[in-house]
Amino acid sequence: MFVSQPALSKQISILERTLQISLFERTSKGINLTEKGKQFYARIEPLIQEVDMVLEEFVLPEEFRIGALPSISSYYLPTVMNLLGSMKLKTFVENTSDELLEKVQSGELDLAIVQDRHQYGNLKHLYLFEEPYVVALPDNHPLVDKEWLEMKDFHAE
Repeated sequence: MFVSQPALSKQISILERTLQISLFERTSKGINLTEKGKQFYARIEPLIQEVDMVLEEFVLPEEFRIGALPSISSYYLPTVMNLLGSMKLKTFVENTSDELLEKVQSGELDLAIVQDRHQYGNLKHLYLFEEPYVVALPDNHPLVDKEWLEMKDFHAE
């Protein structure tokens, strides 16, 4: 899988902290997915399949050059490495979306995982997933009872 056990454990711990759930139940007999872990896997498995299809769509060279946003790479790089299989990752770059897109345009990278910019020039783009964002508010905040918030709601803030 091209990832050491300690590195994988660290990535799992980071993911569990980020999601604020336990994905695995650790016992003396090994590890099993928790219920939340099973739910998470059910949601992320189609993403893994989509990444696999994207990689298969390209005629992948023996050496592959990929770039990603730092926030994405820490979670998805192990999966991408696994999907690349026997290919060698020649280059891995973390940068901004704009810089990564420029590197794909210039041929410095084969693929970049970036935020949606709606402007890709002659590059083909595929949507991998949609990130839900939330606003955290204290219990006594005037906007806490609203079901949906819009940017105009924050003008008085």
